Amino acid sequence: MIGHQPLVAMRLAGRRPEFGVSIETDATPSAYPAGWAEFARRWKIAPAQAHVHIGPAEHVPRLDLRFCVGLDVRVEGMISSRVRAVFEVCKLAGARRVTGHVFIPRGPETAELVELMDSRGAATWQA
Repeated sequence: MIGHQPLVAMRLAGRRPEFGVSIETDATPSAYPAGWAEFARRWKIAPAQAHVHIGPAEHVPRLDLRFCVGLDVRVEGMISSRVRAVFEVCKLAGARRVTGHVFIPRGPETAELVELMDSRGAATWQA
C-alpha cells in the first residue's frame, strides 16, 4: 500500500482530510501512465483528500484500513471483484460512507464507469 502513512500520521494527530480518502485498488503503470502510485506518494501536498494505492498483488482481507474510520471513502478500480472486496473491508473498518467505482479504460485519458456501489444504497448501479 502506498499513501497510507501520511494519512495514519494525520489521524493519530487528531486530524482528518476534509474530503475523505480515495483508494485505487488495482492500478498498474500501463493502465495509468501518469503514475497513480506516484500521486499516492505525494498526496500530502494537497491534504484535503488523501490518496491511497493498493498494489494488485496485495491480499485485501489482510489490509489494515483503520485510517478509514469515520471518513468518506471512494474506492476505484478496473476489477469489479477487487473493488467490491476493498469496499467491504472499508465498511468493516468503520468508514462513514463508502462508494465503489469500477471503470474500463477507453483511451489514454478516458474511462467508462461500468459499476457503482454505495454503502448507503443511494447510488448503486451496474452496466
